[in-house]
Amino acid sequence: MFGGFAQKKRDLRAHPRLGRQFLCVVVLVVPLSIFASEDRMDYISERLESAIEQEFIGAAVIGYYDAGEVDYWVFGRTNKDSESVPSKTTLFEIGSVTKVFTAALTQVLIDSDALSWDSTVKSSLGDWNFVSGKIRNISLRELATHSSGLPRMPLNWRAADPLDPYRGYDNRRLKAFVGQFDPPELEKKLAYSNLAFGLLGNIAANASGKSYSEAMKELVLDPLGMNHTTVGITGETRTNLALGYSYGATIPNWYFEDSLEGAGAILSSAEDMVQFIKRNVEQDDSSIYKSLKQLQHVQVQPNQAFGWTTSQNETGQQVFWIAGLTGGYASFVAISPEESKGWVLLTTSMHGGLITQIGQSFFTPIQRLEPMDFSAYLGVYKLISKMYMTITERDNQLFSQATGQVKIPLTFVKDREFTYKPDEVVLKFEKPRNGESRGVRLRQRNTNINARRVEDRFGIPNREEIEIDEETLKEYPGHYQLAPRAFLSIVFRDGQLFAEITGQPVVPIFAMGKDKFFYKQTDAEVQFERNEEGNVSGLILIQNGEYKAPKAEAGAMRAAQNPAANRPARPGTQNRSSPSRR
Repeated sequence: MFGGFAQKKRDLRAHPRLGRQFLCVVVLVVPLSIFASEDRMDYISERLESAIEQEFIGAAVIGYYDAGEVDYWVFGRTNKDSESVPSKTTLFEIGSVTKVFTAALTQVLIDSDALSWDSTVKSSLGDWNFVSGKIRNISLRELATHSSGLPRMPLNWRAADPLDPYRGYDNRRLKAFVGQFDPPELEKKLAYSNLAFGLLGNIAANASGKSYSEAMKELVLDPLGMNHTTVGITGETRTNLALGYSYGATIPNWYFEDSLEGAGAILSSAEDMVQFIKRNVEQDDSSIYKSLKQLQHVQVQPNQAFGWTTSQNETGQQVFWIAGLTGGYASFVAISPEESKGWVLLTTSMHGGLITQIGQSFFTPIQRLEPMDFSAYLGVYKLISKMYMTITERDNQLFSQATGQVKIPLTFVKDREFTYKPDEVVLKFEKPRNGESRGVRLRQRNTNINARRVEDRFGIPNREEIEIDEETLKEYPGHYQLAPRAFLSIVFRDGQLFAEITGQPVVPIFAMGKDKFFYKQTDAEVQFERNEEGNVSGLILIQNGEYKAPKAEAGAMRAAQNPAANRPARPGTQNRSSPSRR
């Protein structure tokens, strides 16, 4: 395991030196007027260092801009097998942060009268055919604000390679889908759509007369001075690239075809992203500044601008932010134009929610706690039949993990109460007696559970990773049928096994014995079975129960999951196997 290393680097005029304050002796809520105070940066650094130690993050770089002053902080390693430390020029996939750049490219073309936000898809893609008037009449404004009514992904999309889900889905297939897609209605409300921004990227490229990557470089990246930012990976890019990461495993990079580049194909560095921030918040007479400024207006209530989402800090200043997630990278960028400030967090990680939380802590209240005694709460609590919740502690932080689910960090609220905001989880422990809390009340949305403490043997077991030789690992890949249209696919890549359940993200699995593997990010195991000849013939997925899955014949998964793969999707259907990555 690597991590736990943090190095601070500086550029331009430096701020006062940040101390390493790992324990704080008072409870303190930091006022937001202190944008990057010593305490705030210590808090963020500690969270990143803890996440690195727990293998949630491999490498991280923070860059922030404050009215002409720039600073950088770097953490971790760019490669799990080396001692290489990231820098302000290290490149990361930025995922859906690409969408703001696609909106910027569109705005540049609008400012040159090549397009209009009220142009329709049909008028902007004249050589594309659409059977549906509803699709033809979607506006560019709706595409750029996630309000088009289009599904998250094209319904004829299927990932041939779960580790590279966008490869192979080209414009021919995109044209076939949108050309025949004819839903009974389009709900014009906020609904996240990679498909919409893929279409917008095509429209911008078509209007420019260039490819998306050429247009992006010439019309946006070069005018911004973002000299090392690229659309997709090139040979030069690989020499300065942090490798995708999850729980000690290297995650392969994603390749975007021309169809969906506008949704997430850009790679960038903290230095280039700080330049992007500067050009967004510092007024000048350039045409690119004027184009960027046009994106900073809410279009769909309550908080959706062109690509950006908006929030307010405690002083009422408007903050524009966006998060990105691909296979092994998570990113966050935000700007506060009224304060001439902004910040970016680039990481190798699959924990998008955690990275967004940390990114938002630049403009949301942070709570610094004195070291607390959580021992009364640690243990196992019964939620429902055969489902238990294990409470653990690390670095003055409580964690909760339910049977078969992921571990989540809990934030202290007040007396015996903790929360995990992304999933609206609230835990309220009973007042301890004889040094031990005997129960906890769990609230999540409309669910309330009173969970009683039980014996520790019902909790999440400790699993130790062991090494398995590559020849044995190569025996496991294949598709295993869990249900008529649900498969667990096992992939071997660069010495690592990965698992993907239909419709879920692909994740690494780790050996705990021959033929027995486990997930680090969730409470689950995979036990492979062999036939009389010693060949792998099936598996058992152990996740809040046991699910037997025989090994499927070649082509069986495609036939079972997608009998109409080459036919237009049924109107009004939704894609249940879209990648959850942004």
